[in-house]
Amino acid sequence: MQTITRTHTTSVSRSFALRGLAIQDLQVIRDEMTETEHTTSLRNYETNYSTVDSEHTNQSMRARFNMLIEQWHIERRYISSLSKLANCPSYREIVGMGPDALPFIFAQMRSEGNDPDHWDIALTEITGEDPVPESSYGDSIKIARAWLDWAHQHGF
Repeated sequence: MQTITRTHTTSVSRSFALRGLAIQDLQVIRDEMTETEHTTSLRNYETNYSTVDSEHTNQSMRARFNMLIEQWHIERRYISSLSKLANCPSYREIVGMGPDALPFIFAQMRSEGNDPDHWDIALTEITGEDPVPESSYGDSIKIARAWLDWAHQHGF
């Protein structure tokens, strides 16, 4: 069995240190590990770190989404036209988030209950679909239900 080299472990230790782990603990573990064990350990760490990083990204996107909703409500305060509502800069930014915005939009729609906002334009632009039957046009509750049914069918 070959032990891992000092150069390799130093960069690994530095990488772990940047993430707040104690270097001394890593050095003890490092000295006792074989190359294979070390590689496996790194893969496990990278997988776990990837999950944490993904959660952090999700939280950042959620915060951005919430900020954009607040801005949109301010921007559209005196607007009654749907096309003008959908052209507010913050609404356009939400659309610009693309598919990453979908879970947040659907969660927002669920929280709005029987007073749904105008998410259908953004959803159609992002997904390229329109699950709303023509008979429901003009009824915001039926529009929201159609989109929430679509979300459920597509795993959101």
